[in-house]
This record gives sequence, C-alpha cells and structure tokens, in this order.
Amino acid sequence: MKTDASGTGGNWLDIRDAQGWSYNYGHINNDTPGTDDGANPAQWRFAPGIVPGAHVHAGQFVAYMGDSGDAELTVPHLHFEIRRPDDSPINPWTSLRLSQGRDNGAGQCRYPNVATPHPASASATGYWATTGTGAVYSYGAASYYGGMVGRHLNAAVMGMTARTTGHGYWMLASDGGVFSYGDASFYGSTGAMRLNAPVVGMAATPTGKGYWLYASDGGVFSFGDARFHGSTGGERLSHPVVRVAVTPTGAGYWLVTSDGAVHRFGDGQDYGSLTGLGFCAPKPVVSIAASRTGHGYWLLQNDGSVRTFGDAMSYGDPSAQAIATVAFAVVP
Repeated sequence: MKTDASGTGGNWLDIRDAQGWSYNYGHINNDTPGTDDGANPAQWRFAPGIVPGAHVHAGQFVAYMGDSGDAELTVPHLHFEIRRPDDSPINPWTSLRLSQGRDNGAGQCRYPNVATPHPASASATGYWATTGTGAVYSYGAASYYGGMVGRHLNAAVMGMTARTTGHGYWMLASDGGVFSYGDASFYGSTGAMRLNAPVVGMAATPTGKGYWLYASDGGVFSFGDARFHGSTGGERLSHPVVRVAVTPTGAGYWLVTSDGAVHRFGDGQDYGSLTGLGFCAPKPVVSIAASRTGHGYWLLQNDGSVRTFGDAMSYGDPSAQAIATVAFAVVP
C-alpha cells in the first residue's frame, strides 16, 4: 500500500494471494469528492478497513478510483496489473473477462477451480514445451537439452516426457520415433507393431528406466521397467486420447482426451477436468503432466494455455510465445 499520491502510480494498492501472485491498483483517488484539488484526503483513498496486512475477498470494495500520480492530466481511471510470484507481469485482460463470467475470446467463460496447494506440496519448478517441428521452450527451472529444429523429421513431434532426474527428456514423433536428450535413454518404440490406432504420446516411469507409449484409442504399451495398469483401448470414447501422465509411484496414470476428460488408472486420483463447461467449451486439450507430489496435474490446451488442478501451480504460459504448442513436460 502506498499513500503518497506523487510519482508515477500515485496512491497504490498491492493485493497478494496465497500462491504469491499480486494484483496492483494504481492512480487511486487523491482528491476531495467533486474537485480535482490533489489534497489527498485519507478517507477518500482506500475503503474502510483496507490497511497493510488486511485480508480481502473476491468482489470486495477496496479503493476509490482517481487520477493520482502521473495521471493528473487525464480522466480518473484504474491502472491494474497482475504479476506472477517472480514479479513478472502478465496481460490481465483474460482474467478480468473471466472474473465477470464473460467469454475471453477463446470460447471459454471461466477458469476451472484450482484447489488449495497440498500442505506437503513439492510441486515442480518448471516445465518444457515443444512444437511439432521439435522446437523446445524452457520455463522456470527447466534447462534446455536440445531439440529437433534444423534436423530432418520423417513425422511431426507430437509428445514429450521428462526423465525423473530432471536432466533429460524424450520426444515422440507421430510415426512412433523416440528421440532422447540429456540423460534420457532409448528403451524401444512401437515402430514394428501393428496398431489399431496411431501412437499419440509417451510418459516415463518414476525410475526413468522405462516409458509408456499410448495410442489415440487409449491403448497403452510398456517399455523398460514400465508396467501396464489399464487402458481405454476397449472403450468407446467420444474424443480421442491425447496424452498420459504417470503418478509418482508408477503404479498408476491418467489419460486425457481432447475435450479435457481425465481417465485415471491404478493409484491415479481425480482432481478435476475441463469437461462440464456447457456452451463455453474450452480449447482442445493436447497434453497433461502430473505435479511432483501426484496431488495434481496440468492440462495444456492447443493455444498454449496451461490449466492447473490440485496442487499444480502455474509457472508461465506458453501461449505468450505465440507458438503452436503440442506438448509439454514437467521438471520432476
């Protein structure tokens, strides 16, 4: 909170949530009502009870809009910012639209509910995203180990998964080709198999000594020390399976379909999905990744938007890169 009406932002209010995100309000009023005197009366800056350390809730009246700071020669207005926990800003437009139940321009009327982080959460600190050409983008603490840009591909890259050390990853092409980077090793592929549906993705075991490949009908294939825990191969699905995420124990996994429905097997638990949004259907889902604790997961949509469930937290949004993101992998 800043009560000095001088400077760029003038009177200023900073609200922080439990995850460390901040919501900043600038140019708060510094005039006596009905005037433009700049007297900065204390009772007309912030709402009653708004003091440093106060707790607020959604929809609460917090301050009076004004023209303090470098806005003195303009009409009263609000300077509003949303900043990530690392203090980097994001465009607040989508959040403001969705908070009012309006379409964000991408066919979505609201974000899914995000559960309070698990008390023992040790969620990953970053993730990678890849495009169909094999370009790899790193976020948070994820390190870059290479990609396929500039190299010949027989088929497009359409999946990736990280090794449990966090020092390597695999990428999967639509023809079943597997490419390893960093300390990730090759354990086989479906290249010599006759499949009912094409392979669409892969996921690593907790040991990093094996992985699963899976097909669009939900068929699951195990390599290395990966074990089979079930599939949707015998079910009639309304939308194809696009990705799988493995639980920390390796004794279960989640399959996600393009409409955002999540199917769990073994010890995988239900933390929500993107289905059930009515006429405001979300953008198609293209990937899923589990948090380190197994108490949540991320869903990635085809515009690069990342949606969080359970104790999975946001570390950045690949949609800001204006890339056709097809998959991502989380730092273990």
